[in-house]
Amino acid sequence: MSDPIWKSSMGFANNSSTPSWVLVELAKDSNELIRRIVSFNLNTPIEILENLAQDTSSFVRSGVAVNERTPLNLLKKLSRDEEKIRIDMARDPNCPPAIMQNFFTDNANVRGSLARNPCLTADQFLQLFNDDDFADYSGSAVRGQLARNSSTPVHLLEALAADYTLDVASDLADNPSCPEHLLREFTNTDGPIIKLSRVRGAVGNVSCPKDLLAALSTHRFKEIRDSVAYNPSTPSEILKNLATDVETRVRVSVALNDNSPTSILEELSRDRHKDVRWGVAKNKMTPPETLVRLSKSKHLTSAVASNPSTPRETILRLLATKDEEVREAILWNHDLDSKVITEMLLLD
Repeated sequence: MSDPIWKSSMGFANNSSTPSWVLVELAKDSNELIRRIVSFNLNTPIEILENLAQDTSSFVRSGVAVNERTPLNLLKKLSRDEEKIRIDMARDPNCPPAIMQNFFTDNANVRGSLARNPCLTADQFLQLFNDDDFADYSGSAVRGQLARNSSTPVHLLEALAADYTLDVASDLADNPSCPEHLLREFTNTDGPIIKLSRVRGAVGNVSCPKDLLAALSTHRFKEIRDSVAYNPSTPSEILKNLATDVETRVRVSVALNDNSPTSILEELSRDRHKDVRWGVAKNKMTPPETLVRLSKSKHLTSAVASNPSTPRETILRLLATKDEEVREAILWNHDLDSKVITEMLLLD
């Protein structure tokens, strides 16, 4: 073939089962997005990472900078590269401590990204909390990122919540490490003004107390019910009630929730709205037999193809259709074995 599908496929570039010789070819692609995805791939040969570290596109070099297989000598070089690359490296949990330390004296954008890194020490978290520029917008971004970091010490999260010069409550509400008393404060909807982003963040938080999830699962605002429905910590009995919600978006969230019992997923797989059925097709907890049935609906084939729980026989049947959208979806399925990849490479 003069222009084989795999040569322009982001799916092949992304899949960890793709043979290294294919990645070598894709690393030469004219599309920088494909080269970027190759730079992330853990199966990409080191010599190719070395070449991509010198790519003319900083977008591609940034991918090399956060690949955990990238050699230390390349990481040191990339840590002195453009700001956007340093920003990506600063928040990477695999960034070597010696390189990470340099980012504490970098500009506010890099320090803000550093504040998102979950591998900081207690002293490093305190250093960022006491950032010299905390009073200006850039400093606020640094401390705001601390509010989102699930590794930030609880006493610093409480101090951030008490600092009314910063409006970090919405970021804190999303943080799994947010103390329960703050989550309860953020979900208070009794006042004249409801700060919806805070409430949604709190009820979408995996650490949200079960009694709050139950109380807000019947809230008049569909956005709040939707966040409860999507929360993987929401008890199955609450999800069962939300599965019959009048709002389609709420039922979609239940369909996507890994905590939804198979009985609910089976029920939603027959929902009147195709978006809800799509959610069931995407859910990795959906029973294989249900996925097989959904695979026969044309508008659901891509969702089923990308689901790691879809039986191999169904994947092969979908592959045989030679539908490019379905083929691409299959390639984003990280549970594919190398035999399926090989079969795809041999397709005309």
